[in-house]
Amino acid sequence: VWHRMLASLLGGTTYAFGLILALALLGIGGGGLLYGRLQRGATPAPAAFALTCAVEALLLLVPFALGDRLALLAMLLRPLGDVSFALLAGAWTVVAGIVVLPASVVAGYQFPLLVALLGGGRPRLGREVGEIYAWNTAGALLGALAGGFLLLPRLTAPGAWRAAAALLLALALATLWLGRRRAPKRRAVAPALAAAAGLLLLVAPGPSAVWRHTPIGAGGMPSRFAGPNELRAMMQAVRRAIVWQAEGREASLAIHALDEVSFLIDGKADGSALKDAPTQVMSGLIGAALHPEPRRALVIGLGTGSSAGWLARAAPVERLDVVELEPAVVEVARRCAAVNHRVLDDPKVRLWIGDAREHLLATRERYDLIFSEPSNPYRAGVASLFSRGFYRAAAARLEDDGLFLQWLQAYDVDPQAVRSLIATVAGVFPHLEIWQVQSDDLLLVAARRPLVHDRARLEARLAASPWREALRDVWGVEGIEGFYAGYVAGPAFARAVLRAAGDDLATDDRPRFELRLARSLGRDLEFSVGRLRTLVRLRGEDRPPVGVDPLLLLDRRSARDAMWGRAAAGDGSGDDELDWRRMARAAYARGELIQAGRLWSRQGAEPELLIDRLLAGEAWAETADPRAASIAELLVASQHPVEAAAINARALARRGDAAGAAGELARGFALLAGHPWSHRPVVERMLDLAADLARSSPALGPGLHAALARPFAVHLADDLRLRTRLEIARAGDFPRLCGDALEPFEPHVPWEEAFLDARARCYRATGHPLARQARADLEAFRRRATPDMIDQIDAIDPPALEP
Repeated sequence: VWHRMLASLLGGTTYAFGLILALALLGIGGGGLLYGRLQRGATPAPAAFALTCAVEALLLLVPFALGDRLALLAMLLRPLGDVSFALLAGAWTVVAGIVVLPASVVAGYQFPLLVALLGGGRPRLGREVGEIYAWNTAGALLGALAGGFLLLPRLTAPGAWRAAAALLLALALATLWLGRRRAPKRRAVAPALAAAAGLLLLVAPGPSAVWRHTPIGAGGMPSRFAGPNELRAMMQAVRRAIVWQAEGREASLAIHALDEVSFLIDGKADGSALKDAPTQVMSGLIGAALHPEPRRALVIGLGTGSSAGWLARAAPVERLDVVELEPAVVEVARRCAAVNHRVLDDPKVRLWIGDAREHLLATRERYDLIFSEPSNPYRAGVASLFSRGFYRAAAARLEDDGLFLQWLQAYDVDPQAVRSLIATVAGVFPHLEIWQVQSDDLLLVAARRPLVHDRARLEARLAASPWREALRDVWGVEGIEGFYAGYVAGPAFARAVLRAAGDDLATDDRPRFELRLARSLGRDLEFSVGRLRTLVRLRGEDRPPVGVDPLLLLDRRSARDAMWGRAAAGDGSGDDELDWRRMARAAYARGELIQAGRLWSRQGAEPELLIDRLLAGEAWAETADPRAASIAELLVASQHPVEAAAINARALARRGDAAGAAGELARGFALLAGHPWSHRPVVERMLDLAADLARSSPALGPGLHAALARPFAVHLADDLRLRTRLEIARAGDFPRLCGDALEPFEPHVPWEEAFLDARARCYRATGHPLARQARADLEAFRRRATPDMIDQIDAIDPPALEP
C-alpha cells in the first residue's frame, strides 16, 4: 500500500521502492532497539500491546488524513532534483519518512513486546520467539497474496490503507477487552484515547486526485504558485479532469479528459488518444510496411488500443496477439474505441493478460512482427522489457525475416541512456534502423537479416488503407517521401553506437538504463531528436535506403512538424516555393492566419497535403478569399468534413453572414462526435468563433449552446467546449442557459474570479440549491486574492462580467 500510494509522489522508480523498504526496515529495527532501552526490567501487560496497536493505527492515519497537503509538500520539494540527485533523494526521504517511518517504529517495538507477553521465561524463550516469528511470516505471506490480488483491486489503495488502520484499532480494542481483568482500568485509558483519535482520523477524506493522479515524482507539476487561489485552481482542475479511476493489480489508473482522453498510471501519463497517436498508430504500421508479408504480429502493451487496432487493419496481418500486464487497461482501450477501430471487437486480435516476457519465453508462436511499447522504463520492473535478455527472448520468437520494433522515449533522457539502449538492441539484432515517429519519440526497427526497402511494394502499401489514412491524419503527409520523413539513421550508425558503447548495455543484472532514466526524471537534459538528426547528418548516414528527392523529403518533414504544431521556417533550402511553404506553415503554427494566407498566396500551385489545405483554407477564410470554398470541397472529399465546416463558417462570418456561419459551426460540432481526427487548432478556433458570434448576435446563442451539449469524440477540447457554452450563455439568455452550462463543472469548478462570479449570479437568479455555496466560494476567492490579483480584477471592465 505504501509503495502504491507513494508512486506518484516519488516517481515509482526502483529508488523509491528501495527507499520505502529501507525506511520500513530501519523503523522496525529502531523500534526493537527502543523497546530494549525503555522496557528493561518492566513487566509487560496486554494494555501495553493494545496501546502500541492504537498508536500504530494513529500514526498510519496521520499522513492519510494529511492527504493532499503531503502531495503539495512533495511538489514543493521536487525542484531540489534540479540541483542534484542527492538532494532529490533527500526530498523523497522526507516525504516517505512521514508516511512510513513512525508506524514502522511502533511495529518494531511490538515484536519483543509480544515475546515478553508470552512470559514463559528463559527456558521457553527460543520456542516463543519461533512461534511469534512463524505467525509473523504466515501473516506476511497471506497479506502479500490477499493484498496484491484481492484487497488492493477491490478496496483501492486508500481503502486498503484505511483497512490496515481499522484492523489495528480493532485489535487494540479486542486486546483491552480480553485483558480487562488482568490490569487496572487506569492502564486502559491511554490505549482507549489513542483508539478514539484513530477512529476520528479513520473517516478523514484522505488523498484525492491531486495526490494520486499527478506526475509529481516525475517532475511534471509546478512547484511555485502566485498565491492560494492559483494553488486551489490547480487542485480543482486536476480533480475535475479525472473521469474514471481504478486500482489495478500493478498500479493505480485514471483517465484524464480535460483536453482529450489520456490515461495515467501512478500519476504519469502513459498514452493519449490523439496526442500520442503518431507513435501509437505509425510504429506498428512502419514495421508492417517494411516487412515482405507480415501475417502474425505481437503488440506488447494494449494502452489506448491504437497500435493493435491500426496494425490489425493492415491487409497482410491474419492474427495479432496483444499482451497486457494490467487488466484495468482494457477499460482504457474500450473508451478509446473511436481511434482504435474497436480493437477489442476485432476477430483478428487475441488479448493475453500477463507478463510479456513470460509470454515470449513460454509461447510456441512465431511472429513476423513484434512491437514493444510498454510503460516508461524508469518505473520499477518495466526495465525488464528493455534488457538484452528480453531482446534475446523476442529474437527467438521471430521468424527469420521478422522485425522487432522498440519504442524509445526521447524526452527526460540523457544521451548515454539512449546510446546504451540502441547498443543493447543492436547487440542482439545486427540490422537496426532508427525512426522518428513523433516529435519526442523514436522507434528502433531491428532484424537479424538485412532490411529490404522495396520501393514498388512500399508505394503500393502506402497508397492503400490503413497506411494512407494514417499518414494523412496522423502525420499530415502522403506517399513514399512522407513515409521516409520519419527515417533518422540506418544500420551503419547503429553499429557505430554499439562500438562506442562497449559494455555499457542494459542487462537484467545491471539495469543501468533504468537507473539513468530514474535519475533524469523531470530534468532538462541535452538529448533531443534534433541533435540526433544533426549528428547522423554530419556522419553522412541520414539518407533513406531508397532514392527520394531531398527537397521533397525536407518539405514532408516540415509538413509533419506543422501537423504536430511545431513548424519552424528553418534555413533556406534554395527552393523558393518550398521556403514559402515552410514559412507559411510556421505562421499557421503561431496562429497568424492572415500572414499565413499571404505566404501561401505566393505559391505557384494549389496545396496538395492535408495540413497545407487546412492552412490555406483557414487563412483564406479569415480574409473571405473565394479560394477557401474550393479548399473546403477538397477537405470533404478527403473525409475531413469538420475542417470544411470550420472554413466555411469562418468565411461566412467574415462576410457578415453570422447566421450562416452559426449553421456551419453547428454542423461541424455535430460531426465532431464521430470524427476524432479533426485538427486540434481548427477545433479550438471553431469554439472561439462560436463565442464571438454569440457575443455579436445574441439570438444565435441558444442554437450554438445546444450544438455544444454533446462531447466531442474522445473528449477532444472538452474543457474549452464547456467554457464556450458558458460564454455563449453569458452573451445571451443567461438565466435560462447558465444552469445547464455550469452543471458539468460541479463540484470541482474552475477557481477563477470571473467564473465564480458568473456561477454565483446564475445560482442566485435561478434559486439553485448551491446558491449559498457559490456565494461563499466567490467571497473566499476574493479574500485570498493577493494585492496584485485584486488590481487585475479591478482593472476588468465591469460590463465584461455581466451576462
